[in-house]
Amino acid sequence: MRSRTQKWMFWILAAGAAFQIYVVREWLAALLLFGVVFAVLAVFVAAALVIDAATRGVSATFAASPLPGQSLMAKAQIIHWKTTFEKAFLADSNPQ
Repeated sequence: MRSRTQKWMFWILAAGAAFQIYVVREWLAALLLFGVVFAVLAVFVAAALVIDAATRGVSATFAASPLPGQSLMAKAQIIHWKTTFEKAFLADSNPQ
């Protein structure tokens, strides 16, 4: 009888130890998974903040320009035609 009891006690302790090892491994795996997910999320948030800061700087630059509300191409065309007009017509009116 004593041998049989010792045998069952050994198997119960072995099962408990195996369960503990399994639980610890699962916790470590979950910790690693949550850590990776958190790191990826942190990278996305940091990238969004950098992009937001960059676009705010660009928006502030264009808002301070003399031609607000226009695209960059439209502003470039207006500046081009303005300088072309000044070269063509204003140069003739000021003889030197």
